[in-house]
Amino acid sequence: MKQTRKRYAIVYDVAIDSERTKIMNLLKQYGTHVQRSVFEAELTDHQRERLIAKLKPLLDEGTDSLIFYPLGGDPIRVTGGKKPDGGDLVL
Repeated sequence: MKQTRKRYAIVYDVAIDSERTKIMNLLKQYGTHVQRSVFEAELTDHQRERLIAKLKPLLDEGTDSLIFYPLGGDPIRVTGGKKPDGGDLVL
């Protein structure tokens, strides 16, 4: 059975240059670089979920954002798998 492809605008804001470069290079494998931090891609649900799984470890939950905007639907927001450095709270 052929899976339907959906079009997405993928927009990201990543603080660390090396992580941003990794994300950009990964997204180039799936879509077209249309602006500085924006890609457009046609993905099956399986491809989208596989891509999200690869992107999550590169995102810092406290500073980074990456959003899949389905062209014609509600956005899918992706948060990172890394927690921001916190330290202990001392009162």
